Amino acid sequence: MDKLTIRDADVAGKRVFVRVDFNVPLADGKVTDDSRIRAAIPTIVALLQAGAAVILASHLGRPDGKVQDSLRLRPVGQRLTQLLRRNVPVTGDALGIGTEDAVRRLRPGEVLRALELPAHALGARTALRKIALAELGRSGAVLTGRVDAGGAAVLTVTAATLRPTVLRYPALPTAAQLRADVDAAAGYYTDPLGSADWRRQVSGVLLEEIRQELA
Repeated sequence: MDKLTIRDADVAGKRVFVRVDFNVPLADGKVTDDSRIRAAIPTIVALLQAGAAVILASHLGRPDGKVQDSLRLRPVGQRLTQLLRRNVPVTGDALGIGTEDAVRRLRPGEVLRALELPAHALGARTALRKIALAELGRSGAVLTGRVDAGGAAVLTVTAATLRPTVLRYPALPTAAQLRADVDAAAGYYTDPLGSADWRRQVSGVLLEEIRQELA
């Protein structure tokens, strides 16, 4: 069986999140070796030409959990703009209202550059579960979990709800608390790939597996 590539995916009109390795050397605020940036250009261009709205995410250096302006991705974004020969918007951290607004405003054929993954997220413990009724069908539920170094937990439900459901806790919740929050979440829906009740049930079961894994 031949391997699939991004050229085999139907990305027209969709947002595509691309984790890139733009951890490049800098000197005096400028990129001194852009080979990693250039290596990503064919993928980015292929997605843009296919009508996708592209969101790029990377990190730079090892800031040990602290924000350091010297390790911001602005110089990388400037070099990427030169290589793509297009004006693209830029945002800061991967978390926050500004970033969410920038992503919402993206249109097909546009790219959001230099979206930075914070160090605490890169060092977090994570877990993933997904399920589909058909072997080759679209996922009926995709569940993720993350526990930061400080103990804060984020658990998410996607595919099972109309919009992503994000559950945030100062520490991992109890099984009963998590189950109640999953049951109370809005947006579970029914379609040929699964009923709303099934999506709610499997989300609770799989998130409990994630909670136990991260405990």
